[in-house]
Amino acid sequence: ILKYFGKGVSRKQNIDSVLFTRKHGMNTTVQLIIGSPPETNSTIKENSDFLKSVDATTASINYVIPLPETPIWEEAIRKGLIGDTRKYLDRVKRYAGSYRLGLNMSKANKIVWIFWYIFLERTVFLNRYRNNFFKKLYYQTYCFKFIALVKSLFHSCQN
Repeated sequence: ILKYFGKGVSRKQNIDSVLFTRKHGMNTTVQLIIGSPPETNSTIKENSDFLKSVDATTASINYVIPLPETPIWEEAIRKGLIGDTRKYLDRVKRYAGSYRLGLNMSKANKIVWIFWYIFLERTVFLNRYRNNFFKKLYYQTYCFKFIALVKSLFHSCQN
């Protein structure tokens, strides 16, 4: 995924950066963008392993948002994922990087695509609450949020 977006850094460099900032007393929020065309269950697992390896307790996890004048925008246009640009940009303004934007650029079905976010969010919460038995138990049974998202998705498809 880092190569796909041309980041020019490796996973190890990202790990070293997070650990370095923490060592020097800086709080670090890990930023992840998921749902790009090459995203798979395997890359999501790699992201989860990354979150665990740096003991991430705060993360900003967002779905990819193609914006005009970017390579991923051109790819979304080519694939027919964006019709009316104005309507799409209004949805971006309203929903930002949430699943409600509804632009799944990966090959995963929508349920799996939504689950990826929950899986990564759960990893962060388990890191954060590893020393609190009740909160850890709560987040280990995090499926309630997945069920709520599936209900929401079902209702949005009805409209």
